[in-house]
Amino acid sequence: MTAENTENATCHVSQRILADGRPVGYMVRDELGWSFLAGDETQEYVDDPANLPVVALHDLLERDPWIAAHLQAPVGTALVRTATGFAVESAPPTSPMPPPSPVPPGLHPDYPVAQGHTQLSEHWSLTLPQPMNRRMEDGALVLWRPGLTLWLNLWDLPDGSSPAEYVDRLPAESAERRFDVRRWRYQNAQYVGYRLAEEAPDARVPALYGIAATDGGVLHLAAYFDAESTMGAAGTILASARNGALC
Repeated sequence: MTAENTENATCHVSQRILADGRPVGYMVRDELGWSFLAGDETQEYVDDPANLPVVALHDLLERDPWIAAHLQAPVGTALVRTATGFAVESAPPTSPMPPPSPVPPGLHPDYPVAQGHTQLSEHWSLTLPQPMNRRMEDGALVLWRPGLTLWLNLWDLPDGSSPAEYVDRLPAESAERRFDVRRWRYQNAQYVGYRLAEEAPDARVPALYGIAATDGGVLHLAAYFDAESTMGAAGTILASARNGALC
């Protein structure tokens, strides 16, 4: 299956993913196509067809674009999600790798935990200095721990635009509220980070927004935190973003 023929393709998806918001934890391809599970379903649960509705594959790709790299795998493939992506399952089907035990304080035990080198896609990665939960929401990867939440999106570099031009093109409408702008380059990647003075009903501190751009794509990061003391950690994570294919 290629990117060109996913538009009309369908698949079976667990309601644990569709209704409960869990990330894809297990994907298997048989003669009828792909099925996607969270990985914690019981046999009784999957035996009920209502819990595994047929949906458009491209809709699931919007929720979890990291499955795209594996859609060309042959019939009989079973993949389980680990802390660094999806791995071929070499034993009979099991649940995805659980978070490290015990779960670090403050983290949610029902979501995967990422720490250290964390693969975001086939090429993009970053480094998390502390453990964080991870989930997919509205097509974005969300990483969070108490006091810090990151939203990450990956995009193609627009045609005719260089990484430097893309990074220099900050939203004009936010110019008057933007401060602490930092611009740098590492190997073939261009970076910018900035804060925004945004209106909020609570006493949150201004968020950090960042972009990393290469010829192979663009990473957008939005970091929300409760205290200025967390700003350094958020900036370090942005600076660690790498596109392994190019930088």
